[in-house]
Amino acid sequence: MKLPAPARELAVAWRVAWLLGGLGLIAVVVLQVTRSGLALATLQVANPVLLLLALLPASVAPVAHAWRWKRMLLVLGQTLPLRSALGATVAATVANYAAPGYAWAPVKGLVARQAYGVGLLRSAPTLVIEQALDAAMLVVGAGFGFVLAPGLVGGWSLRPPFAALGVAVLVGAALAALVVGGRRRHPRFSVLRSSGYQLLRARSLYPWLASLSLLRWVADLASFWLVAAALGLRLEFGRLLVLTNLPALAGMVSPVPGGLGIREGSVLAAGSALGLSAGTLALVALLHRTVLLAGLPLALVVSSLVSRSRR
Repeated sequence: MKLPAPARELAVAWRVAWLLGGLGLIAVVVLQVTRSGLALATLQVANPVLLLLALLPASVAPVAHAWRWKRMLLVLGQTLPLRSALGATVAATVANYAAPGYAWAPVKGLVARQAYGVGLLRSAPTLVIEQALDAAMLVVGAGFGFVLAPGLVGGWSLRPPFAALGVAVLVGAALAALVVGGRRRHPRFSVLRSSGYQLLRARSLYPWLASLSLLRWVADLASFWLVAAALGLRLEFGRLLVLTNLPALAGMVSPVPGGLGIREGSVLAAGSALGLSAGTLALVALLHRTVLLAGLPLALVVSSLVSRSRR
């Protein structure tokens, strides 16, 4: 249904406001780096080997993501080569930086349908499950970080990560109610429900989902730790969990394209509570974003080389 002109204008204005807010946070992070002579000095003596090593887990993360999606599609009778699944994953990730927030999943579904012939209605439940798994890993990781990080238990409440989990549960319940309740009005909902039930009943899929979600999560931790270590910042495990998971969760739930600025600003906010240098943390956040983006084409190149070597 097409929205009235005033409603469309309000929606556009809201998205622009969020985008400007995210860009404003990026500007704050950049200014924090430029104002900090210590951060600039740290950049000059950064360990290039560790920065290059950070690209390895950054390229593993999209592969694990694509592999997990491929396994779910296989349960639904949709065969998709890993290289194609990786291509759709990378394309959707890049597109998410140009599209409004929450566009990652539908963009990935559309790419898979147009380029690889995967039915959009059949693949929709897999995209919802992907988002839920990623959010759950971030919530659990942030929760453990609050427990393990020194000084955080007394200074922070444990409610934020658990509140996020409660919101996720409520959203999931609302989506389930929408699917079940809308079946009578929209026959196509039966395809969605059938695919969802099929995935839930596939018990053999569960180990794949758990192991590949864990692999992607560990890859994100490793890339952030290596970037921080390259700049001389040695993070204990609890602090690493907070600085990696909490900002990523904030970026995921915000309507800013790619969580741009939200993630970096959250790193600064969490780091301030941990008593870490704001200038160095700002530099870590910016370099980590760069490493994550660079890992996407690297994953495609390695996948292409491996595919050619097998011919």
